[in-house]
Amino acid sequence: MLMPETIVANFERLRDLCGPTNLKERSGPFIAMLDHLGERLALCPASAKVEYHNCFPGGLVEHSLRVLDFAS
Repeated sequence: MLMPETIVANFERLRDLCGPTNLKERSGPFIAMLDHLGERLALCPASAKVEYHNCFPGGLVEHSLRVLDFAS
């Protein structure tokens, strides 16, 4: 389980990474999507099956950030 502060920090980091510095002209629509989904996305698990990785609130964003870190 992630602490609420970690979930917020992860979502803010994802939002920052999707800004104009990295996504250039595509950042506007992506930030709009993140703002629209907001808390629902921040709390979304990476999987609905408990036997899979990151099956907890905030798991999808944490997993996405980890994949991004490894890809970099």
